[in-house]
Amino acid sequence: MIKFGFSYSEELTFKDVENLYREGLTCVEVNARTPQAFIEFAKKISFEITFHVTFLKGFNPSFPTESIRKSAVSEIFKELDYARSIGATNITLHGGYITWFDFIDPKLAEFDSYVKIAENERRLHLDALRKSVKEILSGNGDLTISIENLYFPFELMNNPYELKRFVYTVDNLFVTLDFGHAKISKFKIFDYVSLVSSRITKLHLHTNDGIYDLHRPIEANIDDDFKDSLIVINNLKNDVIGIIELHRDFSAISKSFKNIKNLLGGGAV
Repeated sequence: MIKFGFSYSEELTFKDVENLYREGLTCVEVNARTPQAFIEFAKKISFEITFHVTFLKGFNPSFPTESIRKSAVSEIFKELDYARSIGATNITLHGGYITWFDFIDPKLAEFDSYVKIAENERRLHLDALRKSVKEILSGNGDLTISIENLYFPFELMNNPYELKRFVYTVDNLFVTLDFGHAKISKFKIFDYVSLVSSRITKLHLHTNDGIYDLHRPIEANIDDDFKDSLIVINNLKNDVIGIIELHRDFSAISKSFKNIKNLLGGGAV
């Protein structure tokens, strides 16, 4: 069963937040940069606080060089301590990216050799990430920690098969399934659902043009497998938080939530 919420946006007033709660949204996702006043107001209304570890600072917990990897893990621990201090227990983090960005045209004669370099880098980074995640989990057993699917070729967890292989080799690691990222990855959203459904603990709900991560609102006539995936997840035994992740104004969030309820059969949430 999914309980729905939204991500913090600078465009939201406190009155907007109150109205979103009245409409049935019960969770809000914040990060270390979210104003404290917003967090305190949301908690006062009785929103459940969820947390997204900052990735714009350049944290890369998958970096193979041990000193750099440990530094990233140390910074993540600080953010988790902060999350705990504001009452957040459901945490999302990004797995990082490989240090090889030269993805050449497959038609070129050098393509195969370049792929081998990238694949080797990917293995090194996945090994480092596994080590980092285990350290993070061992020190934060009171938190539910999930890793998010991404989409760029240099990012880790950019396809459902890698995501499955990774999360099922780490005990107590969960998945934040980002519907918009799945669409850009050229796989179907349902490919992810079918492979990692038992580990899904949070959703990031938004859509796009299949090319850019635009975080567009959810429309009534959405034309991919968004609806079918949402219905399956809503029927899972595990509890899932569905964050409408738009970073937009009240009307966009409210309209998206209404459309989500209709996709689920007229408010069956």
